[in-house]
Amino acid sequence: VPKVSPVTASQRYLEHMVAAWEAAFPHARVAEQHVVLTVPASFDASARELTREAALAAGLPQDLVLLEEPQAAVYAWLADRGDRWRRTLGLDDTLLVCDVGGGTTDFTLITLSDEHGSPRFERIAVGDHLILGGDNIDLALARRVEAKLKKPLDADRLKTLCHQCRQAK
Repeated sequence: VPKVSPVTASQRYLEHMVAAWEAAFPHARVAEQHVVLTVPASFDASARELTREAALAAGLPQDLVLLEEPQAAVYAWLADRGDRWRRTLGLDDTLLVCDVGGGTTDFTLITLSDEHGSPRFERIAVGDHLILGGDNIDLALARRVEAKLKKPLDADRLKTLCHQCRQAK
């Protein structure tokens, strides 16, 4: 299988999503929608910009909004609770958002402040991308086996060992 860049892979995935949307809603073109695309909190400015480029190339609208996944989780929690969240949270309270994904786990701190009489949720810290779960467990197992071999493996052999660890798991 020919290798593609992460940007191209993202673009292709988003193109598939656009095609599925437009097949289901032919009279509501994606380019005419208000689209919010979530990105990991660990994405830096460069990764965000590359994600935006992939999204625009896939046909998403120019006014696309990129939203960090932990903030999206907080907004979903707020929407689910309605006004009841106000009995749980107060000004200057901090939320810990734990994002356990298929390959990584991320921790983010979000604080509640007041901005001109309106609540403002702001990310104040994001932890390093932790290697837990999914592919990263396979890599951790492969690295442990590699250490027992007492010699470093080249990239192809390490990749093969990772696949074997996945099958063993």
